[in-house]
Amino acid sequence: MKKRGFTLVELLVAITVVGILISVLILAVNKALDSARRIRSANYLRQ
Repeated sequence: MKKRGFTLVELLVAITVVGILISVLILAVNKALDSARRIRSANYLRQ
């Protein structure tokens, strides 16, 4: 018999990995937005 589909453990591991990747991506986007905000403020102060 061939095994079809995924086991519960495999699905949970996959969901956990995807969740970690999404959280890292969100942190990187927030850091980039904060940096852009600081640069914009510095440009306004120079003007």
